[in-house]
Amino acid sequence: YMTGALARAPRYLTSVVSNVANFLLYFVMVPFIAFFLMRDGQTFRSGLISLVPNRYFETTLNVMGGVGESVGRYLRGLLIQASIMIAVSTTGLAVVGLKYAVLVGLIAGIANVIPYIGPAIGIVAGLLIVLTTGTGGVIGVLIVFGIAQFVDNWFVAPVVMSRSVELHPLTVFLAVILGGAYAGTLGMFLAIPVAGAAVVTVKKLREGLRPPVYVGLQEVPA
Repeated sequence: YMTGALARAPRYLTSVVSNVANFLLYFVMVPFIAFFLMRDGQTFRSGLISLVPNRYFETTLNVMGGVGESVGRYLRGLLIQASIMIAVSTTGLAVVGLKYAVLVGLIAGIANVIPYIGPAIGIVAGLLIVLTTGTGGVIGVLIVFGIAQFVDNWFVAPVVMSRSVELHPLTVFLAVILGGAYAGTLGMFLAIPVAGAAVVTVKKLREGLRPPVYVGLQEVPA
């Protein structure tokens, strides 16, 4: 058994290092990109539109507006998901008698939006409080987070996210799997907004590029 564990250790260590690197990359890149998008977003938008031929101007505006709306709905969905997980975690931790249940529940709910690493952060925070205060119990905390993850993975995340970006729950599930397979933790986090933006883009392009139908001299939507 020890020989097998030692043989697998490098692979596990590589996986841990990769996840930590993705985690740090996420927290460095996202605020950096968000800052420049907020500061120079209108400049980027104007520059992009200026490259589009006049005949596709309206279609481009519709696509950009639809993508922006989809991303906004996704962010609201994340807020709803985090709020639900804060409530579930805090309630469960309070029931098992953990001290600072509200604080740990808040940390767990906010961190939960980060795939893989987020739930681990909540568990570690809960176990640290158990070890330092002697309240709650290790088993009780683990059971609470196990139930919270079950609720999140099978009910909250699929339903909330699918409605937020107007995608079928199965599409959301497959998008997260593919994002994780090709881009790790960061890919899982970005999979849903990218999928939502792609669907919106296809719909807007199809509507904008569809030839008009004329009845007499009056143009009507196709």
